[in-house]
Amino acid sequence: MTSIFLEQIKTYNPNFEPRKEQLELMDSIDSLLQSTEHNSLIAEAATGTGKTLGALLPVLKSGAKRVFYCTPNVMLINSLVTKDIPRLKETLFPDLTAIGLIGKDRFVCLNKIDDQYPYQKSLKDDALNGDWNQIRDTYQGKIEISDELWNDIKYRGDQCRIESCPYADKCAYVKMRKAAQSSQLVVTTYAMLFALLDSDSELIGNIEETVFIFDEAHQLPELITSSLQKSFQLSRICKCFEADTFDEWKTNVLNIYPNYNEIITTLDSSIDKLIDSIYDFEQSLSIRLSEQSDDLYQSTSISLSLRLDKHPEPKAELAELYGDIHYLFEFFNELQEAFKEDNSNGSHSKLMDKVSYYIYLLEQAVGVHELSKKGDFKPVDWTALETREFASLVTYEAAPMRLEPFFDQFKTAKSIFMSGTLAALGKLDFFMKQLGLHNDEVWQPMKLILKSPFDLNKQGTLIVDDSIGNPSDDDYIAKFANTLPELLSDTQAGLILLNSYNQVNKLEEEMRWNDDFNGISFKFQGDDSRERLLDTHKADVEGGHKSVIVGLSSFGTGLDLPAELLDTVIIGALPFKAVNDPINSAKAEQVEKSGKNSFYHYTLPIASNTLTQYCGRLIRTSECRGKIIITDNRIVTKKYGSSLLSHLPDFSGKSKCVVANKASSGSRRRNRKPSQETMPTELPKEIAF
Repeated sequence: MTSIFLEQIKTYNPNFEPRKEQLELMDSIDSLLQSTEHNSLIAEAATGTGKTLGALLPVLKSGAKRVFYCTPNVMLINSLVTKDIPRLKETLFPDLTAIGLIGKDRFVCLNKIDDQYPYQKSLKDDALNGDWNQIRDTYQGKIEISDELWNDIKYRGDQCRIESCPYADKCAYVKMRKAAQSSQLVVTTYAMLFALLDSDSELIGNIEETVFIFDEAHQLPELITSSLQKSFQLSRICKCFEADTFDEWKTNVLNIYPNYNEIITTLDSSIDKLIDSIYDFEQSLSIRLSEQSDDLYQSTSISLSLRLDKHPEPKAELAELYGDIHYLFEFFNELQEAFKEDNSNGSHSKLMDKVSYYIYLLEQAVGVHELSKKGDFKPVDWTALETREFASLVTYEAAPMRLEPFFDQFKTAKSIFMSGTLAALGKLDFFMKQLGLHNDEVWQPMKLILKSPFDLNKQGTLIVDDSIGNPSDDDYIAKFANTLPELLSDTQAGLILLNSYNQVNKLEEEMRWNDDFNGISFKFQGDDSRERLLDTHKADVEGGHKSVIVGLSSFGTGLDLPAELLDTVIIGALPFKAVNDPINSAKAEQVEKSGKNSFYHYTLPIASNTLTQYCGRLIRTSECRGKIIITDNRIVTKKYGSSLLSHLPDFSGKSKCVVANKASSGSRRRNRKPSQETMPTELPKEIAF
């Protein structure tokens, strides 16, 4: 192996055995940083490549003035800040300044802690004397910090008065942000980066002198869409302004400012009109949707959505409604400015805090409508109605279909997009199109696909069991449950992946009547938090007990259970996105309008990438051994099955599965209309109109 980074790796860790894939990644990043032609690298580097060191070492060696290392979650931040970065400083970069930057909601606000409660005062004492770093996740004291308590004492930027706060010099959040402004390397989450780009670009600094490393980049399209997506429950406005606390606030305003009587009267009139409009809209929407579903007012929960680009009447009603909301938003902003001119009264700060909250609430509502009008994002907006035990909840939502306006912010920087799985159907093109990186006038990306450094053919086996049938069959889950004892006969630690909570719940119900599972303990998604389920699974396996997790796609991607913690992955349903989801349906329509088949150019590539992610859960280290079992028979009975199979990792048995697919789909396709092959038939319970 030859690479300019071999000596640096030996200095970093003399006992470290570099992999050729890692060196190739380093050399490619070095070429990017020296290039005047390319502004980005899109690199698929399989698990075990060593992406973190592979990216950081060449970037830091280049002398980059500013580096943002971005990851989907806080866990990697902690690992980098406590392990990797200290070692890099010790061995190679002694002058490196680095900081982990996390969200404000994780920090306590010392000024909000009420000293009259002993248990709260003990939290403050621990923070002030250095026994606690003011981050909720790290607290190990005697006090139980409930969600309710944390909501009262957590840091809120919109309510922070740092210039008058007696604890400003002790605030961990403020210190972290100050350190981040001067650090060469900032390790943060995607959510934090998005928030900074939206409201605090000064902390990021000069983008032209910055290198952005996007780790686990396969999650970027969905994470950015979710970050930009706006959602608001209209009833929150009604609850807020019909509450006794709002009446108390008005009374306090008039006690301090008697001359505001006419202003408060005008405010009451506007709010009454708005609340009536919201109730009228929700009632008309419920009637409209009830015509589409006989189950709307049944005791079982049901979710329905209404695409507003297809329904002009509710669209017009919402536009008028949001005109009133925007008026109220501006009203409170003007009131806040008036209050700022006079802070002589002791009760003034409490009035200001309430006004800040009302502005914050209305700003969230206004944000949905503003996004729906941003033509450069090609947004889709919809109303959603969820009924649960005879109660209903209406939300107004909007999401961008086009992400180019967001990512074009990085065009003058150097950006590295890397993940274990970026390709769809063997190519990086679909990932690039999702983010808008295919625009040659803006982006000049380098591309790199590195295979796994592990011997997958020896470490893992791929099995297709098509005897159970299609997940859309009424009896599929019952058959699946009956087959599970055999599928799990030699399993110590397993993972079962399905497509909907409906399937998970049905499986749990079916398994109650079957005790033939050889002492396996099952953990079902939804029964507890993801973290607790994983902790329980690890404890059981490490204690010599058998354990199997049953979950959805969130357990099929980004899950790291190496060696003995996972030996069997059962994929009970191919991971097709819900075609009736408002965002997916809108994107599929865009593809159709371009003259292409939405299934083969949108739905299938996403499924291919996700299925590869599922298979990637099995082999995480050179010690991992196990099998992957696919029980959805569409993998061998449908025309698209061979495409999915052929682009999976090279496990033992894969070639036989591909041959079986070609034989099976070839014989059945002659007796079927071509259109029947183009869409998966399993649909989740949500309904869209």
